[in-house]
Amino acid sequence: MAGLGSTEVMLKPVLRILKFRLGVTTSSGGRERMGYYSAGMPGPWTWLKYPPLELFDSQDFLKYAGYFRGTAFVSWLGDSYHPADTTLSGYRLDYSPFKWIDIGFDHAVFMGGDGAIQPSPSQAIKYFIGFLGTAGQDTGWTNHLIGCDATFRIQRAMGAELYGKILFEDTRRERAYMMKSDVSYLGGVYLPKMNGLERLSIRLEGIYTGQYSYRHGQYIDGFALNNKFIGYDAGPDTYSGLLTSKYQFNRDEFVKIDFRYLRRSGDHYLGVNDSTGKNIGIVRDIDRPEEKHAIIKFGGQKKLTRHADLYVEAGYDREHNVDFVNGRSANDFSLQARMTFHSLSSLLPKHLNPNSKH
Repeated sequence: MAGLGSTEVMLKPVLRILKFRLGVTTSSGGRERMGYYSAGMPGPWTWLKYPPLELFDSQDFLKYAGYFRGTAFVSWLGDSYHPADTTLSGYRLDYSPFKWIDIGFDHAVFMGGDGAIQPSPSQAIKYFIGFLGTAGQDTGWTNHLIGCDATFRIQRAMGAELYGKILFEDTRRERAYMMKSDVSYLGGVYLPKMNGLERLSIRLEGIYTGQYSYRHGQYIDGFALNNKFIGYDAGPDTYSGLLTSKYQFNRDEFVKIDFRYLRRSGDHYLGVNDSTGKNIGIVRDIDRPEEKHAIIKFGGQKKLTRHADLYVEAGYDREHNVDFVNGRSANDFSLQARMTFHSLSSLLPKHLNPNSKH
């Protein structure tokens, strides 16, 4: 969120080792970006650098009943995650019965890892599905995240999109507290164009994360890998508001401005159990000042060549109660530069280019 300097180079033709299509199913292997979110949503919670298996796409299948799509992924997090050798897998189902609505469901689960009892193959399949397996001392560790979302389009209101998402995490065993303390919400409105300014778009978005979100007892790294977030970037017990606007010169070139207000809590909570061990409440045992951020970013992308785009972004973060210490303030600056290469296959000799006709 704050810091100086960030450089990223994405070479998808190199990172994607294998991709093939069989009927309505497409599968790929390797390492690439993957977003799990509805069409109108930016997807801050499940942004994973692992390739999905596209289970089906109803452009060819059941197309008269609406648009269906299913994707799935399986990934190994390696030694950079704690516990090491944890497996992260999941799937997403999308359905659009009409052009003005998208409905989505996604599920991700952490399993196994160093020091954990490994689930049997049949138990792992049940965990992957999400509703059939129950973790315990003898059946292995798991951490489930289950999300539902919807996007509504209003063409008469400048094509406005209203969207929302709810995300559950099974940090607590009791379902009542899972619904209250482990749940997170996202909601927003997106205007893809403004009357008279067809190239200008605006997005307004709010996020709340529960007290126990991303605080699993075994999978303590949460949704982070190699010190980079693969989920929501602010952690548990937060409120975040975002206003962003983009002006698109053409398909590849744009400028944008983002303003974000973020409140993070550093409080610590304990569960209260009765004589049988059942959780009957949650209490705050450590009360800290809220950390507050006012963040503004300016960015833009320029097309350098037919195969390369350059994106540059500068940001300023005004912080209050830094590290949850009352009265401590700070000014942080960020700078990011990213070069994106695409359509590199056209640079290959014809006998090596799978897209060429010869």
